[in-house]
Amino acid sequence: EVCYTNRPFYVYGGDFMSVKGAIHSIETFGSVDGPGVRFVIFLKGCAMRCQYCHNPDTWKCGEPDTDSEALLKRAMRYRSYWGKNGGITVSGGEPLLQIDFLLDLFQKAKKENIHTVLDTAGNPFTGEGDFFDKFQELMNVTDLILLDLKVYDEKKHFMDGFPAADDGGMCAGRAAADECDGGRREPARRRRMDGFL
Repeated sequence: EVCYTNRPFYVYGGDFMSVKGAIHSIETFGSVDGPGVRFVIFLKGCAMRCQYCHNPDTWKCGEPDTDSEALLKRAMRYRSYWGKNGGITVSGGEPLLQIDFLLDLFQKAKKENIHTVLDTAGNPFTGEGDFFDKFQELMNVTDLILLDLKVYDEKKHFMDGFPAADDGGMCAGRAAADECDGGRREPARRRRMDGFL
């Protein structure tokens, strides 16, 4: 099932333009998805089918239903709880499947000096074309990346139930990690699964 990577949905209203995203759920007082207290947005859609997924209910794609402007306004109602370290985290599903929405939301958040965290498995990362241009823009407005690399080895990757990349390689996440400058990003986190890692 293909999500919206190449199909942004725009909303126009007066003096603003906003991109719509498909939201699964929201946690208004998250404490484990980045520093401080966070407004955590779980997006719909993920092409991976990890055996140990924490959010399998987010796998299915859905129609975009929430515009970034309205979502940011909702998040800002909780800003007083964030303190100096909190902010917004976008997780999923796989946020990079909705890169247009994610980029629009984070650009708007940075204008409000809000700390941004991207929680991703790096799929469907590609280092070329339109997606890569957007990814580089996204890195400019992302303060922290929680890159969830499950398996780094191709053979173990297939054993663990991850789908193969079109080019036969397993690790879009590895390529995404190589593009993230380590100076301002949190080290990649990995889940330990006995017998696999």
